[in-house]
Amino acid sequence: MDTLGNKIKTMRMKRNLSQQELANQLGVSRSAVGNWEQDAREPNLKMLNALADIFNVSFHDLVGGYSNVGNVFTPRLKRIPIYESVGAETGRCADDRVDSFLSTETDANFGVRVDGDSMEPTILKGDIALVSKQNDVDDGQIAVLLLGDDDTAVYKRIVHIPGGIMLISDNTDKYPPRTIHGDESIHILGRVRQVVREL
Repeated sequence: MDTLGNKIKTMRMKRNLSQQELANQLGVSRSAVGNWEQDAREPNLKMLNALADIFNVSFHDLVGGYSNVGNVFTPRLKRIPIYESVGAETGRCADDRVDSFLSTETDANFGVRVDGDSMEPTILKGDIALVSKQNDVDDGQIAVLLLGDDDTAVYKRIVHIPGGIMLISDNTDKYPPRTIHGDESIHILGRVRQVVREL
């Protein structure tokens, strides 16, 4: 496992610095550097920033992943595809073309550009909905789904009711709730985890 201590040691050695030389640059003891490299202790935020400067790397490159280092959490970013639309193949673009990519720390698997106003003011036309693939969602969560044979994705809050599912829009003045009974076809593609809005 690539621990913080291993990273500090590797980066120090790449710079041809001894523990004492690094300690001198940081104004700490040699034993403090040794403790960091052995993962016996963790450097505080000030020391992490100083280490990143000395090693000429970004803070994220030094700390990486989720780490409770100096009470600072750094996210692990992942790159997900953004589609113009989604189709019946769960969470895949209808024409299988990726419009762009986005780096995110959410559990999303893909993003979709929203077209429509049924979820205003929560989700606006042009927003990017970040979606995690799953075939059901909890009551009150926003799902991306396909209804019947229609290949157009819709975004609705889901409420499970006896014998079916109620679909609720946030724009209730324009779109009343709709009940889907057990004999009607509904295909949930995933849950909206986050919305990205360009200014």
